[in-house]
Amino acid sequence: MWSTHMYSWSCVTVVLCGVKCRPLTTTTASSAKEGHNREGSESESESESESESESESESESESESESESESESESESESESEREVPTVSTALHCQPIVINDSLTCDIYSSTPFPLPGKRSSGGKKPVLLAFHGGGWTVGSSTVGIPGPLMLDAVCGGWLCVSVNYRLCVAPRRVRVGVSRDIDLMTLLVDCKRALAWVRENIAVVCGGDPECVVACGESAGGHISLCMALTANNPLYQPGFEDVDTRVQGVVDCFGVHDFMDEQGQWTIQKNIFGRPTKIVRFMKLFQEGIVRQNISENPHLWRQISPLQLLKDLPPSVLVPPIFGFHGIADSIVPIADATHFYEQLAIHRQEARIQGNNTGDVFIALPNAQHGFTTWPSLRSCAVSDGMMAFLNHLTRPRSSRQPTTTSSQ
Repeated sequence: MWSTHMYSWSCVTVVLCGVKCRPLTTTTASSAKEGHNREGSESESESESESESESESESESESESESESESESESESESESEREVPTVSTALHCQPIVINDSLTCDIYSSTPFPLPGKRSSGGKKPVLLAFHGGGWTVGSSTVGIPGPLMLDAVCGGWLCVSVNYRLCVAPRRVRVGVSRDIDLMTLLVDCKRALAWVRENIAVVCGGDPECVVACGESAGGHISLCMALTANNPLYQPGFEDVDTRVQGVVDCFGVHDFMDEQGQWTIQKNIFGRPTKIVRFMKLFQEGIVRQNISENPHLWRQISPLQLLKDLPPSVLVPPIFGFHGIADSIVPIADATHFYEQLAIHRQEARIQGNNTGDVFIALPNAQHGFTTWPSLRSCAVSDGMMAFLNHLTRPRSSRQPTTTSSQ
């Protein structure tokens, strides 16, 4: 049932410096004169020939000086033309947006943004809504983002909206001027509000297509992206803007967190081989104290509301879950690979039940050997291969429905 998909890799971005190469030109000197006059010629003819040669040499020197001045002028004109050749590269345009007093985002595009009050002259661009990682406590719209993937999407004609949501603050990280009132549910409402803003304003502000929005994120951002897809139009997650359509057309899940209820027991491994608490146990303790703010035994219902696996299980088959492109490193030491495989196994079961009711939607999951947590932060052969797969997935979503072929759930 599970198989590995390999994609051919290519550079994340190739900047071609447009240097106009001038072909090498060789100047040919005038042919040498024929050999000396034969012996026995008269001295007068020799003197005449010498005077003629002197006059010819003077004329040749004048012609050579003229040719040199012409060649210099030509070289100067060619150098000026060389300097006028532009550099062939992709220019990225960024526009910061203030959604409200506590929520901002940065929008990236490969083409200039339309002027205020005017619509874009070209067609509407699909939108990649990116949520940064950082354990819900650190990061920003420019830190903790899957940079190579976002860059490929922008160069491929997509608008990329990077959300700067409010962060949860762990007790030991409280600073002056930082609110302690932000828990994970409040954070999800912030991200849902950003999605609502995109659906209502992206067409006018940036010429984007509000009917083609794909959520994307790595680590904590992957968790947020899945929650956006699994809580579409749920009034619990959008207080004050319940009437806004908050559906997304797809999800790119980069090694996100899926199971907060720990159905597989992956979060309860207490000690490592050295007898010390594992990173996972320390992370879950921080998660419980500073992010959710409530113990799982005291309020399990709240934990189900923020866990993608439980949100998926609570959905009836009649509810259409958008296509998901997910990948996870087998060597991930922060979020166990079993957390991801169990989620996509349950997603496959949900798809089978949905197909009985006529919903023929598929997903892609890739388990990457030897890949660690956060490998998409920097360009590498592995991140480039994953980016190729992501772009194939995104291009599949933008095709007309009549020409689409259903994808399949796959992994290793």
